[in-house]
Amino acid sequence: MPELDKDERMLAAARQIMEQYEVVLSVLARGENSPYMTEEFRQRLVEVEEELAPYTIANRGKAQPV
Repeated sequence: MPELDKDERMLAAARQIMEQYEVVLSVLARGENSPYMTEEFRQRLVEVEEELAPYTIANRGKAQPV
């Protein structure tokens, strides 16, 4: 397999990112009816929600452990 030049690598990376956005937008638009809403995706949503919890309005006033 020939090695990709810089432009081809950038194009491949852009395509991959676009595919990821398509998945996320599908889940946002269709919710539970999205074909991409798998158990793995649900688990990742829970993980992200926990990671972002300190930055939510409800948790802004709480002291964060150092």
